[in-house]
Amino acid sequence: MGNNRKSAPMAQVSSTINQITKEKGLLFRDAFENDTLTNLVQEYFPDYRDRIYGPITSLFALLSQMLSADRSYSETVARVNADRIAKGLKPASPDNGAYVKARERIPEEFIQVLTTGVGQALEEKAPIEWLWRGQNAKLVDGSTLTMADTPENQAFYSQISSQKEGVGFPITRMMAVFSLATGCILDLANGPYRGKESGEHGLLRQLLHNFNPGDLVIGDAYFPSYFLIALLQHTGTDCLFAFDGRREMDFRTGEQIGKRDHIVYWQKPARPSWLGKELYDQMPDSIQIRECTASIEQPGFRSTKMTLVTTLLKPKNAPKEELAWLYSQRWRAELNFAAIKTVLKMEHIRAKTPEMVRKEIWATLLAYNLIRKLIGEAAYQFNLLPYEISFKGTVQHFNAFRPLWLNSTVAREINIIQELLNLISRLRVANRSGRVEPRATKKRPRPFPRLHLPRNIARIKIMKRRMR
Repeated sequence: MGNNRKSAPMAQVSSTINQITKEKGLLFRDAFENDTLTNLVQEYFPDYRDRIYGPITSLFALLSQMLSADRSYSETVARVNADRIAKGLKPASPDNGAYVKARERIPEEFIQVLTTGVGQALEEKAPIEWLWRGQNAKLVDGSTLTMADTPENQAFYSQISSQKEGVGFPITRMMAVFSLATGCILDLANGPYRGKESGEHGLLRQLLHNFNPGDLVIGDAYFPSYFLIALLQHTGTDCLFAFDGRREMDFRTGEQIGKRDHIVYWQKPARPSWLGKELYDQMPDSIQIRECTASIEQPGFRSTKMTLVTTLLKPKNAPKEELAWLYSQRWRAELNFAAIKTVLKMEHIRAKTPEMVRKEIWATLLAYNLIRKLIGEAAYQFNLLPYEISFKGTVQHFNAFRPLWLNSTVAREINIIQELLNLISRLRVANRSGRVEPRATKKRPRPFPRLHLPRNIARIKIMKRRMR
């Protein structure tokens, strides 16, 4: 790819995008609204060149890699060549180098904007039946993942302090905002596992712009603090959290609104170091909080009691038994992370630099949201809820159907998209209420010892033993 190649005019960029998005089928054709993809390419690729791995091909190849079983470069390049041959084009080199460089040229912000745009567009179109009392409920939860042990990743993210140098892996902490209605990820913040503002509260404060008046934020017992709730109230957002046990809760005090259900005032604590004095002074001296204890009843099981804190103060609009059920749906955030890390293989990232780590995270999340979009379309057509449809089954069916979209004869004779949606609607998740499984495996691992030395040093020791 010499520097004498001319940049393609924007009209050609638009034409190329339209052609590819039509040929790629449902995932790419309907994912981006109102020429969003065309406009973003014009913004983030001003010097676009007409080459094999242009912006769109590179993006779709990256998505294909995130959805594949092994995530290898070789399989991704093979898919690109299969697509080209199916369209009567000359295949590219089977070498991975050109694709690897193309991945590096994709701006991180470009993938991030696409990801959040798909999630927000789907949430905005969610039917009223998917919402809780007409409110957009948003789940907040944190997680971690590891990455390749390279000097660049270690310098930025570092590893857990208890691990020896050269033995562990760099680790990043993530904080995500999920839509309860659709399962889409609406935004994500990530950073080092330790250090200033690296905790879940610090990361969540970076995501406050995702909460709008009338939204409801649901989180676990890590989140109920005066400052977080005050910041959410400032945006007009309600919250529902589990009680963390750090405050004294006495149901004999406050305004009684039911059995073990009252409204109290939380007083403003001293200013923490992360909070500026101007914003601290603007916060109220106290906030009204509803504290309640409720039970979830399951046939055949003992009732589960939980203590909750919320800014939903009126029991008529939010009965505490309903709040208990709603809080139990917080577990869906854990299931969403499981789908991202296990089904889409994001538990460990092989990228060697922090920039590529972030790109791979956002590319995986974009693939996740596009699969959620497929699920949402099937759920809407067949009068289901999105969480009633299997995420893994949808990924499997999408990958199986992909070759059919490249076969023009089949595409003309069969409505492939509708047939795929018909099948996806039948991929029901089993009723797992009260499910209990041991956290253990039956199959024994291979009898290899743990690596307690950097790999290069371990290799030298092995060679020395062989030479004796």
